[in-house]
Amino acid sequence: MNDTDLAYTAGYIDGDGCFFIGEIKTSPFVQDTFSIISTHIDNIEWFKNRFDGNIHTKQSRQKNRVPSYHFVFTKKGYVDLEKILPFLIEKRQECEIFLKFRNPLYKEDRNALIKAMKILKTETHIIHNSIKEDVESVRNTIIPNENDFAYLAGFIDAECSLDINKTFQKRGVTPYYRAQLQCNNTKAPFFFWASQRFGGQFHFLDKSHLMNCRNQMLWRISNLQIDPLLKGVFPFLIHKKPMCEQMIELRKKVISKDFEGRSEIYDKVRHLNSSII
Repeated sequence: MNDTDLAYTAGYIDGDGCFFIGEIKTSPFVQDTFSIISTHIDNIEWFKNRFDGNIHTKQSRQKNRVPSYHFVFTKKGYVDLEKILPFLIEKRQECEIFLKFRNPLYKEDRNALIKAMKILKTETHIIHNSIKEDVESVRNTIIPNENDFAYLAGFIDAECSLDINKTFQKRGVTPYYRAQLQCNNTKAPFFFWASQRFGGQFHFLDKSHLMNCRNQMLWRISNLQIDPLLKGVFPFLIHKKPMCEQMIELRKKVISKDFEGRSEIYDKVRHLNSSII
């Protein structure tokens, strides 16, 4: 496996990976499990072809909802976490605690590690009101490299929306099509990383009025800023590669002021997105 594979994996884990350590309710023993979750079997099969693990399918209890696929790493597969660790952004500390928990040298500290993991998941890197200014202050301070694009591709496949927004100008009947990437998240590290490399717009979403709901940050990038991003992530995307390809074609038409075919591209992307829900 090369670095871009590991970076893509890290991006996907930061979006939809789960590190668990804790006690087994029905026995005096403790357990550790690491899984990657997706509703897209093509993503899960990609991991199956590269890591040691098993695929489990879980049917949704809600009607008209697609099943979820869980790729659960085996004990042998955990060896690869050491290689993935340097590429993780949001869940790097979770991975470090997970690896310590499995290390026999930390056997006596397992209860402390379980507590530390719980704090990390529920209380650390939480989105707060002042974060918008902090995130925007580091915009475009790092030139992204190939591994950054691979990581972002993994995060997009797991967590983000690639879509085309259609609006009408006040004067005239010609619609305006805007290709955009959008992402909501409840933890801060990813947004600092994304702002440094790709810029974009950031919005604080106050969820304090909702029960059991954390505040979120929304990241949106579109127009001229999205062109190098789409081109950079395209080679590494898996499930959302077709959407990305259509959005690149739309941007070519916008830049060349070619109005023909924009509506068809919009319809294709809308259809692709509706088919993944």
